[in-house]
Amino acid sequence: MATTIELDKLEGARRHIETGITMFFERKDFVVVYTVAWTAYNVLSDLCYGLKIERQIEDSPELRALGVQDKVLKAFRHPRNFFQHGGPRGINTIKLSSEMAPLMLLLAGELFQKIDSQAIWHYQVLRMWFSVKYMQRASARVREHLAALPHEVDFEDFDLFLDIVNKKLSA
Repeated sequence: MATTIELDKLEGARRHIETGITMFFERKDFVVVYTVAWTAYNVLSDLCYGLKIERQIEDSPELRALGVQDKVLKAFRHPRNFFQHGGPRGINTIKLSSEMAPLMLLLAGELFQKIDSQAIWHYQVLRMWFSVKYMQRASARVREHLAALPHEVDFEDFDLFLDIVNKKLSA
């Protein structure tokens, strides 16, 4: 049976972020996770532009001052453009790192929070994962909290993070 819903762009982006993060922790195909994340990011970037909310990459005064903004934006958008536009069959290929999927999810989540301060639980869990994976870059407060846990958390324990996502859903 077909279902019809009405939703705005922000709700659509939220759903993409939540689903992308769930898929990431389920270890689904990172190319698919990446494209889901880019869909959310692209919509949210356009919304931020219209609302005059600064975007971390597109509006970076640091990149502009260094004179590399156009180059960085081209490299940043290259995978999206590759998947979004057709070309001669079998000729075009791309190298895409699996690290790009969670990064795009994080960037999309950050833009979402700039527009709507209501926290997305999935995004909070992804930020936890990033803190565990990149402990040296985590704030002192986060490192303190992680050190206080009864056992060490491994960033490769995707099942743990998926369980945390699902606990919120069932609460």
